[in-house]
Amino acid sequence: MTTGNKSLRRLAEWLREQRERQGHSYRQLAEGTECDPTTLSRAASGDTVPPRDVVRAYAKACDADVEEADRLWLRARREQQARSGRKGRRRPAPRPELIHDRRDLGAALHDLWERAGAPSTREMQNRAGNHGELPHSTAHRILTKQTVPRYDYQLEGFLRACEVPETEWPPWLEAWRSVLRHENRRPSPPVRPHGHEPGARADARRVVEEYARRTGEDPAMWTG
Repeated sequence: MTTGNKSLRRLAEWLREQRERQGHSYRQLAEGTECDPTTLSRAASGDTVPPRDVVRAYAKACDADVEEADRLWLRARREQQARSGRKGRRRPAPRPELIHDRRDLGAALHDLWERAGAPSTREMQNRAGNHGELPHSTAHRILTKQTVPRYDYQLEGFLRACEVPETEWPPWLEAWRSVLRHENRRPSPPVRPHGHEPGARADARRVVEEYARRTGEDPAMWTG
């Protein structure tokens, strides 16, 4: 291996050790996964950071510790991110309690994404759930700082996609609300994006009415 990424080298060595411990060829290893032998061999080559799902499949096929595989992969991905042309100074992303404006929020969310191993927007969509909480196009616009989450469920989907524990969500939600208040905007009521489903309009109206009851606002503000 000629990679200068020390964490990637350690990941590749660990994967090889697990296969050798089992005494399997890559063809035998592939039989217990949805990956082909070439993909598994490439994952342990150390040439580039492999997709995390491949690393997990490799570990499972070797009856190895998947959590350890995750840790090694994340370190390799973070080192790759640190080495991939991000030269020049950037202001550090603030902690949620220090977020004051949209710029702070965008920087903090981008930092979460990097700490999560910079998953693709498609992977983020899948991690967020299957109910439209975080479409990949929205994730892209957030990551490129074209926008910030518009609804609380979008922010929650983003946090889930970045593997932030739910116990740590409250300060992020409060920071997000504070940014919207600062911009003289209010969070939209938490209506889930299911308008195309039968009965969804009635469900949405009930959610809006409950939101209005709790806030004292006129439901017509949200229903038009």
